[in-house]
Amino acid sequence: MKYLYIQMELCGKTLRVWIDEKNAQNLMKSLRDSKRRDESLIIAQQIVSAVEYIHSKKFIHRDLKPANILFGQDGEWKIGDFGLVTEENDDDDDKNLVERTVYKGTPSYMAPEQKSKRNYDRKIDIFPLGLIYFELLHPISTGHEREAVWGDVRAQTFPEGFQRNLPQEYIIIRSMLCEKPEERPEASKLKTDLEEYRLNTQETAVNPKTETFFVDLK
Repeated sequence: MKYLYIQMELCGKTLRVWIDEKNAQNLMKSLRDSKRRDESLIIAQQIVSAVEYIHSKKFIHRDLKPANILFGQDGEWKIGDFGLVTEENDDDDDKNLVERTVYKGTPSYMAPEQKSKRNYDRKIDIFPLGLIYFELLHPISTGHEREAVWGDVRAQTFPEGFQRNLPQEYIIIRSMLCEKPEERPEASKLKTDLEEYRLNTQETAVNPKTETFFVDLK
């Protein structure tokens, strides 16, 4: 008899666990937690790079959420659970989108068009990336608080102090949460913006007199 074995990497905790642990630690801290902010930027970069790769292979993940992002043995965050992945054709465009199964994924992270339309493209993966980046940065202590905040964030309305304390992240996340998919940036654009932001952050740390950097997302 012949057997087929699939060897997979044994990953550690999920990003959902990381966020919950950070929230428990940050109950008495403000939005100005610089360590969490720096770590969140690194994680966001790794996730966006993974999504860029998925999209470059003409696939759409369709179920991006913290529970499906795993911490690898090499210290990198990896995207898992490709059970709902679908293929994107080369001729997909605004006028010729493939008809797909509606309402597939995790409702709280779904892009608006993923919930109600059969015609959508890879931009549905950008919307949950915005929600995930927000979760990485903003401590939410209870389920009740999450319910109160989540709907507003999906509609680009952020908690008090978020824009003031995290201006660059606010600009990037807000662009990812645009209701119209054509107004959301591509994963490749996000990758570049996050890298430029990180380099600028490092430069500012060395030279505090450096001017604040803002990404042009128009």
